[in-house]
Amino acid sequence: MFCTVDVSCCVYTSGSVAVRLSDTPRLAQKKIYFVQGDKVNTMFFENVSSKWAQFKTFELGLDYRRTMERVQLNVIPKAGSTVEEWHRMIRIYLSMWWTFLKTHKQRQLTIEDRTQWPDNLPWPVNNVWDMPVMIWLAKSAA
Repeated sequence: MFCTVDVSCCVYTSGSVAVRLSDTPRLAQKKIYFVQGDKVNTMFFENVSSKWAQFKTFELGLDYRRTMERVQLNVIPKAGSTVEEWHRMIRIYLSMWWTFLKTHKQRQLTIEDRTQWPDNLPWPVNNVWDMPVMIWLAKSAA
């Protein structure tokens, strides 16, 4: 989602990473897991919004129930830039967050102490792309 973000929507929503579901059918069909306490429900992005997959906040912790390391994205200031320059800077900013998130999850993957891992994952973790990322979905469409 970081790589295919709609930058104008990011600006309009004060930093949400938003992707139009019609532009990314693969994302629209991807399972997401709604976690509430110990209960995990399977759903899809289109169950949240028929138009957008969007989030502004995500957790860095491996087990969100033990460690809350919340990151909230913001829009970087325009500061005299043209719209095109500003959008390019936002893409760079989001790209840096994406790189950081991948690196962080790669480090977490090497944690051998399984008591540090969430015990309610409904899928096996075999590589970094299987690592859980807790995002706070935005319910209303932008």
